[in-house]
Amino acid sequence: MRLIKEALPGPADGSGAGTEMVSEEFLHEVQRHRDRLAARIAVLSGQQAALDAYLLEARRTDL
Repeated sequence: MRLIKEALPGPADGSGAGTEMVSEEFLHEVQRHRDRLAARIAVLSGQQAALDAYLLEARRTDL
């Protein structure tokens, strides 16, 4: 997270990599990237839950 904050320009105070104002287009692109990450994380979380359920059930039947 720290690397992301260091690379991206600050919204108002000029901190980060650049001191220029952040454009709306840039903010939309960052938001789209964040949304894609969130969607991928949701898919992976679902897969993890399915594997957890499988392992739990498989271990119950082994007893």
